[in-house]
Amino acid sequence: MDIQPHLNALQIIIDKIKEEEVDWLIVGSLNLFLQGLPVEPKDIDISTDKDGAFTFGKVLKEYERSAVSFSSKEKIRSYFGTYEINRIKIEIMGDLETKDKEGKWTAEGLSIKERVKIIHEVKEMKLPLTTLNDELIGYQRIERPEKVELIRAWLALSREEVDQELDPLMITSLAIALHEKGDIEMAELAFQKATTYEPENASFWFNLGIFYDNESGFEEAEEAYRIAIDLEPDNFEAWKNLGTLLFELERFEEAKVIFLRVIKEEPQETHFKNLLAETLLELKEYKKAEKTLRKLLKKKSMKTDIGTLNNLALALMYQENFEEAEETYLKALDVDQNSSIILYNYACLKAIEDKKEEAIIFLKQAILQDPENKERALEDPDFGKIKEEVVFQKLLKD
Repeated sequence: MDIQPHLNALQIIIDKIKEEEVDWLIVGSLNLFLQGLPVEPKDIDISTDKDGAFTFGKVLKEYERSAVSFSSKEKIRSYFGTYEINRIKIEIMGDLETKDKEGKWTAEGLSIKERVKIIHEVKEMKLPLTTLNDELIGYQRIERPEKVELIRAWLALSREEVDQELDPLMITSLAIALHEKGDIEMAELAFQKATTYEPENASFWFNLGIFYDNESGFEEAEEAYRIAIDLEPDNFEAWKNLGTLLFELERFEEAKVIFLRVIKEEPQETHFKNLLAETLLELKEYKKAEKTLRKLLKKKSMKTDIGTLNNLALALMYQENFEEAEETYLKALDVDQNSSIILYNYACLKAIEDKKEEAIIFLKQAILQDPENKERALEDPDFGKIKEEVVFQKLLKD
């Protein structure tokens, strides 16, 4: 989240208040955000004492929306004032008190000066913050359970012991939010922490596997997926992810076994039938790949699927069934005449057939659609028969 507008507003506030003798601190969602929690602050909440509230009111007069006065809002009461700087709402709270379940009003136990435990430096500003424990107590008093659980989950990440009262789903939600925010280190810690709360829960291991998979921690991802499967053998989402991971790692024999299992349990899974076919192609089991793909193409929804047509053409081409391979490529080009992968592989077919001119024509089109095909062609053995041709070398050098 971009909090530059908040920081710009804070710079104005600091410039206005710096000559005054006022103790104050930032509280609420902005405080949580500045300390790393994945929240989206909308406004700026400032806590001070009664005199401080009126001082803020004086120096921020030009931004005033409501003047400082004593008022109550459900479970809190204070000397409130609201201001707006560049569309950012500022709420000043002086001598804040909270009301408990019995209706008793309680003031903060410490003075504002004593509650300032952190000075957060950003953009050459020194921002006074209270601790997360202080925020936790405050949110507990006003009965904000979602914030309470979020802070408790965050605090749990830095502790070795397990808080048995903490819902591990909250840890997982925190992990996902941290990952989306881009805080990879804390996200990893949170995903790991969830598995320590309920080590027999397959879903937490599955989530950890997805995290590592996304972050290219393939060894760790495989381990997490396998633990999830051991705990829940029918967790086919974990089987699918593990199979896909093994395919990407070019461990094709292992991936093949998993894809066969997935397809047996979920015969309508067209995506994994295609992955199985690609695996069989990598294993040079061309006839089996062809059989799988022909069955897949019988489905009405798959008849014009470029990926499936391409895989079938490859299976046919490597069995030297060039005529039917060409028919399949042309059928695919009828679906999408600009398909980079079809143009490239059709060029490969023509090169294998030693039809140089046609190979160059389609390779040139493939490179126009995707310039990376130039690098692929340099190393591709399918172009072996024409690689010494001047026109081929010129095409790849231009």
